[in-house]
Amino acid sequence: MSNLNSDSKIKFLKAVIISKEKIAAHTFHLKVQGDDIKNIDYTPGMHMKVIVELTDDSLQNVKLRSYSIWDYDSQETTIDVAVCTHSSGLGSKWIEQAETGDDFYFFLKKTLIVDDSAGNYFFIGDISTLGHFYKINRALPKDKKVFSFMYGNETDFFTDLDGSKPFNFYMLHSDKHLPAPIDFLEEKITNTLNEIHIQKANENNELTTDNYSIAYIGGDARVCAELTNFFTRKLGWHPSQIKMKSFWN
Repeated sequence: MSNLNSDSKIKFLKAVIISKEKIAAHTFHLKVQGDDIKNIDYTPGMHMKVIVELTDDSLQNVKLRSYSIWDYDSQETTIDVAVCTHSSGLGSKWIEQAETGDDFYFFLKKTLIVDDSAGNYFFIGDISTLGHFYKINRALPKDKKVFSFMYGNETDFFTDLDGSKPFNFYMLHSDKHLPAPIDFLEEKITNTLNEIHIQKANENNELTTDNYSIAYIGGDARVCAELTNFFTRKLGWHPSQIKMKSFWN
C-alpha cells in the first residue's frame, strides 16, 4: 500500500492505470493494475470508491466517486472498470483527464453483490449499471433464467468484455425531467412475469425455489425509487428480493 495512507483513516489501495479506451458515447473502459489488488476479498458485484481529486499527499482532503468492478483478475492483479460520463461532474472530468501511468487510489465496498439463491433474475437499469450487471450475470450459474431491461440512447450501449450482448437494450431517451419512461418499464416487467406464471402453470409444477425471483435495479435514484415501489407495493415482492443501488442522482 502507498505510504500516503499514513495519516488517513481509510486505508486506500493503490494501482496504476494501464489502459483507457472510449467504448461508447459516454463510457470509458479503464484497466488498472497493482500488487494491492492480488489479495483483496472480492465478491462479484462489488464496487469501489475512487479518488478523483487529491489536494495533498495525506489523503485527508480527497474527492471520491463510486465505480463498479466490471472484472477482477487476481493472477494478473488487474481490475476493469466501466466509467460513465453522462454527467459533467467531477468524475467525468477526472476520467477525461486520466492517462496511462497515473496512480489510482481506491477502497472496496459490498453493496450490490451477486445472490444466486433465485431461479429468475431481472436486471433493470441505464448505461451506468451495465458493467456492474454484466459481472453479476457472468457470476450466476448457467441454469438461472435472466430477464433484462436496459435502457438508453443507442450510442450509449456497449458489449461485455468478451464481446457478448447478454441483455436486452431498449432505446429510451431520458433527461433530468423524465429519467426513464417508468410506465414502459413496468409494462415490460409485468408482461414478463405473466409469461413466467403461464409457463409454470403449463408445466403443472408445484411452487419451488425455481419460482423465486430477484430484481437488480440501478441507475438514476428516482427510477430506482419508482421501480422499488412498483415491485414491493404493486407486485407484492418482499424487500429481500430487491437488490437496488442508485448509481447517480
